[in-house]
Amino acid sequence: MGTHRKSSIRSLVLRTRKSFALEVGVAMALLAIAGLYAARALDSEGLQDFGSFIASGRAAVEGRNPYRDDEPLVLIQIAPGSGSVRNPNLNPPVSVLGFSALAPFDPTGGLMWWRVATLLMHLAAMALAAASARMRIPRPRFAWALAVFCLWETVRWGQVYTIVELLVALALLGLRQKRPMAAGVVIGLAVAIKPNLALWLLALLAARRYRVFVGAMLAFLVAWAIPLAIYGPGIYSQWIDATRSYAGALRNANGSIPNLVEFVGASRLVGYGIVGALIASTLLLVWRRPGDLDLANEAGLALSILAAPIAWAGYAILLVPSLLTHPWDRATRVTVVLLLFPWAIPLWPVGWPLLILLIRSLWVLARGASQTQAATSRAEAA
Repeated sequence: MGTHRKSSIRSLVLRTRKSFALEVGVAMALLAIAGLYAARALDSEGLQDFGSFIASGRAAVEGRNPYRDDEPLVLIQIAPGSGSVRNPNLNPPVSVLGFSALAPFDPTGGLMWWRVATLLMHLAAMALAAASARMRIPRPRFAWALAVFCLWETVRWGQVYTIVELLVALALLGLRQKRPMAAGVVIGLAVAIKPNLALWLLALLAARRYRVFVGAMLAFLVAWAIPLAIYGPGIYSQWIDATRSYAGALRNANGSIPNLVEFVGASRLVGYGIVGALIASTLLLVWRRPGDLDLANEAGLALSILAAPIAWAGYAILLVPSLLTHPWDRATRVTVVLLLFPWAIPLWPVGWPLLILLIRSLWVLARGASQTQAATSRAEAA
């Protein structure tokens, strides 16, 4: 009996050591990938999108249109088939408030500090996700979150996505701690910065989180009223004009479904039809299974990115807090691998991981709703 117990303990210790060694090995490999992406991101020349943001802020401070594409610091890229494309700030007017605060600073030094802030916000989002998790998060997942391609694209271009990621992580924490109004306020601020996230809010409304919706709408309206009061209503027409006239959206690197449809030569209306069907399916399935908040969040976030007119690689970082905190099935594993190596699929590399995740969420919701309906029918028959 004692010999058998010693053998069992020895076997357990051996398995634990092997598991720990495997975790360390996977984490080290992921950190190596992160290092390669970091070297590429930090080696990029120029001010990238950060220059466009500074240009927008300076124009606003000096009383000019903050959405003009002929400001000196606006990013210019060469796009296949389009020639040179100017990339002005296309974020809503609430962003101009923040960019105006950056206007007095040296843009080159500002980009360096903004990249540091980007990484710190990403780490803070990871910490908030860990605090909201209902499970023990395997250690390699934190290394994965540091190695995802979308993080280093955000760092490279000096983008604002980690601000929204931090708000997403705060909202998920508020939802799981049953603080609907606080979560709603944070979601409203996220929607104010990236309006396509309104689809995430609609998914939560379909999940019957009414107080979340009210809090979000109040925060959104206040946030959008501030630039209206400071700059006047003209700034919103300037923003709309800039988004309509932007010539750089039709690229393979844009993860938007309407963009993909137009990119392969079909009518953009077909893309809008596909998006409409996905929105209707998502809202219906979430409404039929309102108790599964994790799936509502996951589906809503993925749908918000896929349905946006423009969805660059960095947008996928909004899904990292959610993906950190729940078990990974096969479809989710495919998604997390593609988030590491999106260019493994040359056509539409940004969109595939998001679409796989959305379909997976809808499938689980549909299966769960069918099981719930069958159980209800059996109960009524009894």
